[in-house]
This record gives sequence, structure tokens and C-alpha cells, in this order.
Amino acid sequence: MPNSYRLIIPRCVYEKVIRHARQEFPAESCGLLAGRVDGASAWVCDYFPLVNAAVDPLRRYRAELRQLFQTHRVMRQAGWQEVAVVHSHPCSPAVPSRIDLADNAYGESVVHLIVSLQTDVPEVRVWRLKADSFDEVSWHVVGDAVDEALRGRAADGKRRPT
Repeated sequence: MPNSYRLIIPRCVYEKVIRHARQEFPAESCGLLAGRVDGASAWVCDYFPLVNAAVDPLRRYRAELRQLFQTHRVMRQAGWQEVAVVHSHPCSPAVPSRIDLADNAYGESVVHLIVSLQTDVPEVRVWRLKADSFDEVSWHVVGDAVDEALRGRAADGKRRPT
């Protein structure tokens, strides 16, 4: 993943991520951002909220496996890939914790978007996690017109039903 990598998120998808984090408070929310990678940019097409099945959901997250497998199947059928893991930090900054680093099953292949609900206005940051460190990744929100264009096309460029 190049240093210039950036995550591009349509506004309506971004709002789904924030809404899910708030709904799960005080537990950590978790989910996946699906889309397509085009060079050094990942274009998000949709957010898939997942059930946090962790033993201690106030301090960590672990996606419920059956739902995770079903989500991957839906993404493949749409021609999308997993472009980011999402989770919230209900009471701490949007910075990876030691637990996040230890539990990272993806290595550097997928970035992590963290939503902090520590303040009234959520803080969102995106990270590339390594074995014992992390680097911040560029991201931005785009208008919903881009979302409509992305959702209407599969990875092969063919129009698909919405």
C-alpha cells in the first residue's frame, strides 16, 4: 500500500458509519467499508455494520463470524472488495490502541477507520496498522453524486441494479 494511499468516502456512507457508532455506544461498533481500489485510491461504495461479538464489547471488537462471511459474499457479488475495517472508540481518541495492533488480522493489506465518540463531534481518523506501529492515511468525504455513480457500477464497470 503506497504512502500516498487515500480513502474516499461518500457523505451518505460516512453518515452511516457515524450513526452506527452512536447506536452502539457505549460498546465499540465494528463494520467494513467495501468498494474498489484504483491505484493509490480506495473508493468506498458502502458500509456494512457488523455485530460486535467480543466478550468485552466496551473495550474491544470482534465481528460475528457468520455475519462477516455473509458480508464478504455480498461484497464479492457486487464486485467490491474490503477497503477498510471500521470500529469505534467510545471513550478514547481515534488512534489505534495496543489491543487494535494485537488483534489486527489484516496486516497492512486493509486500512482501519476509527471513530472516537469521546467528544460531541465524532473524531474520525484512518490508519495503516503494522505489527507494532501505525501510520495515518489520507481520507476525505465526497458528495453523494459520486456515491450514486459508484454504487451503480460493479468493479468490472458494468451497470448493476441498485
